[in-house]
Amino acid sequence: MDIENISIIIGPNNCSKSTVLEALCKFGSNDSTLDNIF
Repeated sequence: MDIENISIIIGPNNCSKSTVLEALCKFGSNDSTLDNIF
C-alpha cells in the first residue's frame, strides 16, 4: 500500500491524516489488515 496515495485521497485534512497514521502504527506492516479497512 502506498502511503503517498492515501495522503492524496485524504487531501489536506490533517485530522484524517493523523487517523491514518495511527492506524498504520497500530497495524504496522500488516497490509492485509489495512486493505480490509479501505
